[in-house]
Amino acid sequence: MIVGVTAGHSEDYRVYYYAAYLASRGGRIPEGIRYAERALFYKNTFVPARSLLANLRYRQGQYDEAARLADELIAKNREDSAAWYLKGMAFSRLGRRQDAISVLSTAVSITPDDEFIRMALEDLLISATNVEAEARRRWASWHFTRAKDFKARNLSDQALFEYRRGLRLNPYARERQDYAEILRLQGFPARFMEELRFMQDLGMGNQGIDDAVESYTARLANALYRRWQVEPLLVTRRHWKIAVFSVASQSAFYHVDGAAVAAAYVKDLFVHDRNISPLEAELRQASFSTAFRTAREGGADYFLVLSVTENERDISLKGELFVARTGSPAGTFNAYRTGPDRLRNAGRNVVDQLIAALPFRGELAARRAGAGLIDKGKADGVKTETVYDIVKKGRSAVKNEGIGLEYTADDITGTITIGETDEEVAAGTLARNGFYDRIEPGDEIVSQQEKTKLPVPGQAADPELRALLRALR
Repeated sequence: MIVGVTAGHSEDYRVYYYAAYLASRGGRIPEGIRYAERALFYKNTFVPARSLLANLRYRQGQYDEAARLADELIAKNREDSAAWYLKGMAFSRLGRRQDAISVLSTAVSITPDDEFIRMALEDLLISATNVEAEARRRWASWHFTRAKDFKARNLSDQALFEYRRGLRLNPYARERQDYAEILRLQGFPARFMEELRFMQDLGMGNQGIDDAVESYTARLANALYRRWQVEPLLVTRRHWKIAVFSVASQSAFYHVDGAAVAAAYVKDLFVHDRNISPLEAELRQASFSTAFRTAREGGADYFLVLSVTENERDISLKGELFVARTGSPAGTFNAYRTGPDRLRNAGRNVVDQLIAALPFRGELAARRAGAGLIDKGKADGVKTETVYDIVKKGRSAVKNEGIGLEYTADDITGTITIGETDEEVAAGTLARNGFYDRIEPGDEIVSQQEKTKLPVPGQAADPELRALLRALR
């Protein structure tokens, strides 16, 4: 196919550039390198071809050469943040982490709103520096400033994200108190207290924090979890284990390893969902088969493979979900966004779609005669009068294909009808299934009612192709 593209245009650099792009999209990296070099042979000043060549050298694992080509691009334009980013990523893959941090910091200073550059820098700081590092505090402050701005405009969800990202960089920041306050305002007093007690444990308490903890301890004296004499932090657990990956062949065109950066972002979002446990594994996988093996051996329920297409203005994010035990497709989630914060908004949309598709899953934490306590509450969408199946512990399994759980009718030991909900837990009336009462603490609480289908995003124009067409004009 590529031969047909170049035939009759043997000296047209744009044709060779287009051929290089097509080869790179098809994962034929050596072929793409040859065509990119051919494009530069006919027009050495054609910057898009040099950028593509540097990208392809990076994807080939030739990080020293990718960094050298990035330096050539920087020499022509010191404000080329994409070249600085590529150089920083190449240094990171070479193990030159401090150099990578320095280079990526320069890239962020040139383009502060580039989420891929900032995310890559922050992930590197988290993995390569100690928690007290001054650089962490400096970069965390950017998120705290944004969080306070969002909070002032009553955009609490956006503020929560920024506070959480800032606290990932600097867990000891005083801004944790502001984060806790938003949780309180959203109706989560137990989580509010949890954050303040964490600050007390770190020796960061003050009169205001101490008074708030004392006040809310008294206010929650009759809370559901207190009456059942359980500690939510001990009884609640995450019931879905999901691995998040990028695959080498799906590396982004505009930002190298863009899919890996997006995967790190999505994994970070999973951390803050109290029903999903993200698998601790290398985000970058060489192929689908290695991703499948890693997820299966790690005991995951599903694995999500992310791919990115983008240009300087738009992003299209695709998450393909697979069953970890079989490798069979489970679902596909797409998000297209443009404008500021497009990676954040696209990532959150993919995560929201996935969470909405998962069946409700919990555990019977305690039982008292005909009443039971489950480890999910208002924060997980539990409502009064809802009826859940109770499935014998260890009997449910993830479906071989698609999203859902499998168990037999005989595995259902009974039902629970919710009568009272708390922030983290809920209580209800138990009803046995059959003559014998087989309901025990530790049994699984399940609801597989048909979910409301989310609107399917329309097919948007490929952002990479749009950028390519602009480059060829």
